[in-house]
Amino acid sequence: MLERMNTDSSTRITSGPGKLAKAMGIDRKLDGDKLTMNKIWIEDEGIKIKRSDIISGPRIGIDYAGKEHYFPGDLLFGKISG
Repeated sequence: MLERMNTDSSTRITSGPGKLAKAMGIDRKLDGDKLTMNKIWIEDEGIKIKRSDIISGPRIGIDYAGKEHYFPGDLLFGKISG
């Protein structure tokens, strides 16, 4: 993912849903595809995130959106225990 984004900073590739999707190689070619089509999927590796380690804040990078900018939408994760 770091190579795809041409950076050595994991923070830079996870600072918004668009950047994370791009880092993961998810692009518009997958629009409309279902998770059951074996092109992209979600795996459960048993990682548990405590509710107290999830922080919801104002949406990032959409200052132009007016009042929608203040709707909770972006999630930040703290410590992950597995």
